[in-house]
Amino acid sequence: MKELRFQLEAIKNINTYDTVGFDVLLRAGIPNHLLFSEYCSINPDLDEYILQKALETVCNSYSSEHIYLLKVSLALLVRSPEYLSKVPTNFFFDLNSNCFISNVDYIEALQKINERIFIDGMALGHSNIDILRRIKPYGIKIDREILGTSDDDMKRYLETANNIAEIAIVKRIENHHELERIRSLGASYAHGYVFYEGESDV
Repeated sequence: MKELRFQLEAIKNINTYDTVGFDVLLRAGIPNHLLFSEYCSINPDLDEYILQKALETVCNSYSSEHIYLLKVSLALLVRSPEYLSKVPTNFFFDLNSNCFISNVDYIEALQKINERIFIDGMALGHSNIDILRRIKPYGIKIDREILGTSDDDMKRYLETANNIAEIAIVKRIENHHELERIRSLGASYAHGYVFYEGESDV
């Protein structure tokens, strides 16, 4: 298989500008959310291969002071939960919400490992928030679409996310105007182009 290339995208505390961790992104010509929600779900060997390569890559620049978000398919964690015990506790598994949003069995499985997962791509609907409350993941990644809501709605959603998870990250913040707006309405963490300093290709 062609050598995999990963990129570490910094996750920032937007009050201090400290880097708190990294989103480990696979650069494969396929959007990560499609790769892990569709292709890997039907190809377990590919899923495990990508995870192993991601772990090897991160270990080359590992710091115990940061968290690392590793994208995996839900199928892998359900099939092989022992992976949770194979990685340091500051590594979290990043799951796309589309994989389980309508599957009660998967939601129950995630409740058992909630302290080791981030849920990516949760939107603004009440049903999505109800699922978050049921799972209580360690972290939530909030879609950029939140920027299209009113200040009151955004503040309410950020308060809810912060109450559910230890870390709620607003994704793909592109400029300082967006950054100041989410900060003023209750966000504490974000990633995106506004922080771009040539993120690590590893």
